[in-house]
Amino acid sequence: MQKFSELSPSEEQWIKHQLEGANAFLAAFAPESPPTHSLLDRLDSAFAAWMATQESDVDLVNKVINCVGTVFGQELVNELELCWVIVEDEHGTELAVKGTPEQGDALVFPANFVAKRWERKETTFLSDSLDKIRDNLAAVSQPSGSKKQWWKIW
Repeated sequence: MQKFSELSPSEEQWIKHQLEGANAFLAAFAPESPPTHSLLDRLDSAFAAWMATQESDVDLVNKVINCVGTVFGQELVNELELCWVIVEDEHGTELAVKGTPEQGDALVFPANFVAKRWERKETTFLSDSLDKIRDNLAAVSQPSGSKKQWWKIW
């Protein structure tokens, strides 16, 4: 069973540090990316450029995954009104973003989300994923149709 808890101040600081690191990542791997593009479009470009380097240093790979995942998670928070939480279960403890029951109890593990795509060598998925998650949340939060009261025949 999953247990949810609010972030501690040190976890909030870690997120802030990851978000600040994203600026350096973007400057290094997507310096030509137009500022008119969304943050996730620019991050998609930077991640694709970084993937092309075929980095193999495990520590650096983890840093990039955490940085990119945290920015993705923060965009889910900003755009979809989800919130950061700590999730604990039989497999361990991880940072996630969570929606309310009205939003279909959405739960996304942003770093894991990025790590899975790194394993599959996928690129340019962040912006599309935000759109798909937005669409899915809209679908589950909408009533499935108007229900007639059982005693009304017309």
